[in-house]
Amino acid sequence: MKKFYSKFETWVGSWKMFFKMMGVLAGVTFVIQVAIEAGLLAWVEQAVAPLTSALDLPSAVVGPVAAYAFSPVAGITYMSNLLTQGSITAYHAITALMAG
Repeated sequence: MKKFYSKFETWVGSWKMFFKMMGVLAGVTFVIQVAIEAGLLAWVEQAVAPLTSALDLPSAVVGPVAAYAFSPVAGITYMSNLLTQGSITAYHAITALMAG
């Protein structure tokens, strides 16, 4: 019985950690998305712009790279939206995320 209880405690502890991590990740992603929409990350975009121009990347990747610096999930989501719209190519997306 003690062995079962030990495994159960481990399972419960793992789920608690999972939900804490998901809460933090969801919160950070939400805050980053709101900041992007409100234009609060414009200064980060200006800082990243020389890097993207040096790598010969389109200016559309500046926003996702700036978001990726704070939250990789938000940056990748933003980049996938640009890919879906056809604004950038897969090569540009991969290069920008690796550089960022």
